[in-house]
Amino acid sequence: MFQMAEPSSYLFPIADHEHLVSAWIRLNLRSGMGYFSFDQVLKKWNLPKRHIQAQRPDEMLLKSVASQIRCIDERRLAYTHTAVALWELSVEMDQRLELTNCLAPARLEHTTLAFNTGWQLCPRCAENDKEQLGYSFWHRNHQLPSVAHCYIHGTELLSCDSLRHMSSLILPASWHPADLSSMPLSSELQKWSRFVLKVDRILLESLEVVSEWRSEIWLLLGLPKKIRLKDRSLFDDLSTQFEAKTGYAVLSHLFKAYRDDRDKRPNILWTTLYDRAKTVRHPVYWLVILFWLRFELNIDVD
Repeated sequence: MFQMAEPSSYLFPIADHEHLVSAWIRLNLRSGMGYFSFDQVLKKWNLPKRHIQAQRPDEMLLKSVASQIRCIDERRLAYTHTAVALWELSVEMDQRLELTNCLAPARLEHTTLAFNTGWQLCPRCAENDKEQLGYSFWHRNHQLPSVAHCYIHGTELLSCDSLRHMSSLILPASWHPADLSSMPLSSELQKWSRFVLKVDRILLESLEVVSEWRSEIWLLLGLPKKIRLKDRSLFDDLSTQFEAKTGYAVLSHLFKAYRDDRDKRPNILWTTLYDRAKTVRHPVYWLVILFWLRFELNIDVD
């Protein structure tokens, strides 16, 4: 559905799998703005002062970059060069939102999410990209929510506190691996990363699969069409199965309540499936449900 555009089709070429923000950084560096403060750069682009996040699409930046590189299809640019496709998991099946609405502010629930939400890099990719292209770039697939491993090399992605938000014009090759850290390597987290990447690929092929998955989830779990408060006990029973089959490694990677071994943990199923229209919830809530039911939904990566 959303194929990578040929780099030559844009006024300023974007590499395959390059994140939109990365192309924006390179465009600024190429324009001689490397010595400007980040706030000055934002001002030049008529953007408000703020840090730029890796996993949450930025509509204002998208529109600015699209106009500069003469891109007439903002939707394709967003889906192929940001993480917006995964956010479609959180959009109601009867509310097929336009891009503008999909990128509207959403509750990320930073207090509940355990995984790194900052910018991530693979040193081997940075080195290879610089050798082949003459520059390194921030890979889109390295910034997909909760992904912890490189989609090319399978190695841990690196980050640090300074990369929590993008606040300078810097590319991956400028970082020394010794100054960065990663999540502990485990086969379960590698499987999780592969799973998220597979779901992302499926969504890029067709967003209609979201409605199909939701319908199948309702059937598999035996849920009433309209979930009410009185159905909470059903979710308590399902949550036990959900936790056992999903596994502690994945749950502790995603949610602080599991990572910190808290006595009171959220019922992820209830939080995600009950009264869903109130907010566009972070996609990891839907991703972990899909992971739990991956065999039944035929989206396994084993």
